[in-house]
This record gives sequence, C-alpha cells and structure tokens, in this order.
Amino acid sequence: MLHYEKTFLGEFTSAIDTPAFFFSPRGKNDPLAELQATISSFIEEPHSQCTFPARAMFVSQNVATLPDVQCDAFNSFLSNINATGVSLIYASGYLGNPASMYGHVFLKFNNTSQSELLDNTYNYGARYPDNENPIAYILNGIFGGYDGYFANQKYHHQTLTYTESELRDLWEYSLSLTSKEISILLAHLWELEQIPMTYYFFKQNCAYQISQLLSLATGTSYMPNDKAWIMPFDIVTAIKKRHPSLIEAVKYHPSRQEALYKKFAQLTDKEKTRLTVALSAEEMTAKTLTELLEPLNEDQMKRVIDTAFDYFSYLSQSQSQSENDMSVLLQQRKAFVDVRFKLPPGNSRFEPITPAPPDTAQDTTLLQVSMMHNNDADTGVSVRFRANYYDLLTVNPARIPFSELSTFDVRINIFEGTKPNLAELTALRITNLNAASTGLPGDDKIAWKFASGYRDLSVNNDIGAFYIDGFLGKSYSPAFDIALYGGLSSTATSKNNLGGYLAVGAEFGGVFNISPHYAMSFSVGHQRYANALEEKRTYATWEHRFLHHQQYDVRALLRYDEAFEYSIALSHYF
Repeated sequence: MLHYEKTFLGEFTSAIDTPAFFFSPRGKNDPLAELQATISSFIEEPHSQCTFPARAMFVSQNVATLPDVQCDAFNSFLSNINATGVSLIYASGYLGNPASMYGHVFLKFNNTSQSELLDNTYNYGARYPDNENPIAYILNGIFGGYDGYFANQKYHHQTLTYTESELRDLWEYSLSLTSKEISILLAHLWELEQIPMTYYFFKQNCAYQISQLLSLATGTSYMPNDKAWIMPFDIVTAIKKRHPSLIEAVKYHPSRQEALYKKFAQLTDKEKTRLTVALSAEEMTAKTLTELLEPLNEDQMKRVIDTAFDYFSYLSQSQSQSENDMSVLLQQRKAFVDVRFKLPPGNSRFEPITPAPPDTAQDTTLLQVSMMHNNDADTGVSVRFRANYYDLLTVNPARIPFSELSTFDVRINIFEGTKPNLAELTALRITNLNAASTGLPGDDKIAWKFASGYRDLSVNNDIGAFYIDGFLGKSYSPAFDIALYGGLSSTATSKNNLGGYLAVGAEFGGVFNISPHYAMSFSVGHQRYANALEEKRTYATWEHRFLHHQQYDVRALLRYDEAFEYSIALSHYF
C-alpha cells in the first residue's frame, strides 16, 4: 500500500518520493514509524482518512478502531465509477513504440448500468515530453528518467488508441473480485492520484504496478519468482498458474486489422475476387458496384459488403494514405453503403474466430543448451540465454504474427580443446514481416528487420565485432500460417576482417507454422561489401521447432556463414 521495497542491504524504502504521501518524516524508509503516525493522524484528524481511504480501511480492519468520518469527494468518486466488476485488459505488442513492444495491461472497472465504452479504466504509464528524441526516450525509460502515473480514462479512449489506431488486439480477463476487493482497489487508486513513481521499462512498469494493485486486493503475489523483471505477459500467466479461480472469463476484442483478416479468410474465392475488383476501381458508384456484385446471391453480397466496411475502417487509420487515397476510399465506401441499404435487413454470416489467449503462449525468458557440429571447429556445446521475449518459431498466441522481439540474447560456444567463446550477444533484434494476407489495395506494408550487438566472426575465437543488421522488403501470406518475404539486406560491422565494414545484398525467406507441434523458418542471403566489391558473403539458416509446450521445445538448426553448422537444442522457457 505504501509501495515499500527491500534494498540490497535489507532495508525498506518506498518507490514514492512525494512527502505528502507520508504522515511521518521518516515514512519513506520506516514502515513502523509511518504506521504509528498514520494511526495518530486518523484519530486526531479524522478527515485525513478521506485522503487515504485504503489505509483507513486497513487500519480499521486490522489495527485500531477509527472515528467515523464522511468523505463526500471520495464517495462521489465511487458513485461515479459504480463498479460492479473488474477486468484486466491485455493489449498485444506494438512495434511502433519501444514502450509498447512488449504489450500493455490496464484495469477496467465494469458498470453494467451503462455502455461498456463508458466504463472507467486505470492505466499506468510514463510521462515524457512531446517530440522526445527516440534515443533519449529509450535510455530514460530503461534507466528511470521518467515519472510514471496512474491515469483514469474512459474505455472508449483505450479502444480508439489500441484497436483502431495502433491495430492491437485486446484480451479482457474478467476477474472474480468481491465488492470489498473492488473497493480497496479504487480506494488505493484514489490515494495515488497524481502521485509520481519512477518508471522503468523492464521493472516498475505497467505490469509491475497492476500486479501490485491486484496483490493488494487478493493477497496473492503475481510477480515472477525467477527473474528480476516483469512483462505484461508475465502477469496474465501468473494469475493463470497461481490463482486460476480469479479468472471468470476471457473475451477477445480484435483490432480493425484482425477483424478484416478474419472475415476475408472466410470469403469464398468468388467473393474475394469480386471484393478485390471492386476495391481496385478508382471510380465507384452504387450502379457499377451493383453490376460487379450481380453474380453473387444476397447472402454473399452482404458478406462482401460487411468485409469491405472493415477494410475501409482499417485503411482509414493508416498514416500512409494520401488525400487522394482517402477521397477514393470515401467514394468507394459511399457506394457500398448505398448498395447495402438496398438489400433486405439482416446480418451477414461469419463464424466467430477466437484465437488462443496470451496466457497460452510460451514464457518469455529462454535458457537453451545445444549439441553442435561446425565444419571448421568440430563438435561442441552451445549455451544460450535470452532475457526476452520471443522469436519467429516460439508458440506465439496474442503476439504480432510473423514477428520477433529479442533482447539480451547471449550465446556461448564451447569446443573441445578451446576456452568458452562469446559467440554472440544481441542487444536487440526486431523482425516484423507485416505479411499481407488479403492482397487488397493498401494491405501491403513494409517487411523489416533490425538487430544490433556483438558477435564472433570466426570460429577461431579471434575476430569479434559489433554489428548492425538491417532488412527492408515485402512479404506475403499465401495461407493463414505461412509467410514468405524478400528484399534488401545490410550488415555493418566494427571490423573489416571479412572484407569490409558494410555489406549490402538480397535476402529471401519464409516462416511455416505447419501444426501446433511443428514450425520451421528459413532465410538465404547474399551480400557484397561496399568498400571491397570483390569480397562477398553468403549466409543461410534453416531452423525447426518441435513440441507445443509453454516451458519447453526442441530446436534443430542448419546454418551456413563461411562454414556449415548443425545443432540440436533443448529449450526451457520461464
């Protein structure tokens, strides 16, 4: 309740620095002194209970009898929210913002007497200057350069931001909290109004603060026991494992993009063709659209038109649309609306598709041991540790399809007769294939990759260099679980032992999720060095993942980069 944490020396200190949050001058570091001062203040100045109602509840229930007091402002606050239930909302990752790559969680207080969009939400996040430099933003976020606050907003604001603008799926976990537990949550949020706490991307973040709030209400800890950081994914899995009865139901709220993809996937080939032809026309009227859709029956026309409405909503949020593009979209949309009004009322027929929720994905920290053979260095063992988060082949429900997000990925190789060698330390690796799955105009974003870190350029342990890898291209998803890509790749290194500092070339590859128990990916690339065109580099990888389990899988890898390397690995996720 006072956000105390133990230091390395075993002493207590609060994450809150605001003096007004404490009654005792020593309250930040002395819980007993703060408790004594709190009781004295609540008895001698009863109205101070209205500033800290959660503390007053705790003291009156566990320590001492307190004078009765009427807290009009707090009671009005409770009445306005009128919460009959609470939901934990998980938002999938968003690779367009470093703070949102790992997903997000917030609380929604449900009021059954009004529209869900008017429900109140509480969201914890960092406050930072407008137009903050991206590098400064990342560094301040990692090292505690920003203050974090709880903010109260209506749910319609959250859906507009996440599902409409950022195209992120939302998962709503309805929680079985009692009215007393809901009251303690709201009382403590009242206490934290405009109270800053130092924000850290990997620790004191949204997941940490929401976890602390829920622990205050239920008495159960949802913090990871086996690592020093917490991600939004960790809190939903902790609840599922430690307190499954807390979850009453799980509801899926698809983004505009996913709503379109799920409807388009259910169209017949004939319906897809008619929709594509109609949306490819730069000039469209109700008459020409009616003629295009004439081969379809009434139900098919409704399905095509409803899918088109999702398409218009999806593209209207795209920042890449020019004024001319938007003008064409509005003209097309008007034609579809006019034709729909001419059809009899009634819903189109689509099967509801609910993907697996985030708590079924593989855990986020990886420890992997491999047996490997390298043509230039014989047989050895490789040990790998990845702090976060997932790759193209992990079991990835509720994560961005055909993407990878890895941080602090370390691999150490040990060959017979040699010392352990740091083969690679990847600080950050991001892949987003943005695989277009409809072929409709405008649904063709850029596929890209970025990675930076340090790696050994030779199996002889004598050529290590810092590197930056990049890729820009296009991708296509011919089937729901398949993505193919190709484009321009580049590699910059701090040493030119392999021929140059900058290599540029082409790369193509693919990802195939064949079944829940088997997936594979491959990539092939060829580059030439910009400062030594006669020097070249060819590389290839072919990786397989076996098993479908949250904590384990088996990997097989064939890799070529100056030498062939084969490995089989056992992976443990936690």
